[in-house]
Amino acid sequence: MKMFVKNVAQPQLVSILRQKAQEVVQLIDSGLIPEYTANLHDATGCAVYADGAISAFIPTKRAQKQGKSGFDGVNHYGIDGSAFLQQAISEASTRFAKGVWFVVFSAVPYAYHIDTHGSPLGRGQDFFKTIRGTAVNDILAGLRAIPNAEVTAQTTML
Repeated sequence: MKMFVKNVAQPQLVSILRQKAQEVVQLIDSGLIPEYTANLHDATGCAVYADGAISAFIPTKRAQKQGKSGFDGVNHYGIDGSAFLQQAISEASTRFAKGVWFVVFSAVPYAYHIDTHGSPLGRGQDFFKTIRGTAVNDILAGLRAIPNAEVTAQTTML
């Protein structure tokens, strides 16, 4: 049974999760989920881990570009969401060292606040909750294609 899981089910699961990570990032990039200043896009992406190894890392389009601040388009503060995101994804390998994990990251320090309370303009609330719900449903639908797979899902906010 362990051989089946390691050699058959796990690679299929990782493949499905990689596909779903791409779809989640496309959803974020589409702008269908309103958020405050687009800064959540600067440091947001999905990763798939298999026994601590990064199997996929898919950042949003904005997270792939050097950050800018100010009206002149220069990064005066040295803050770069994409660099924060890459560091968070790399450091998380130890946290996700066992099993297969699908993780939606945001390395923006105030992302949790915007997700739970929204912006002063009322945008961004439930940004990640919406993404989580969509991703879990899509992942579970995709898992039905694996023969003899037992499907369980656990969501965790870090």
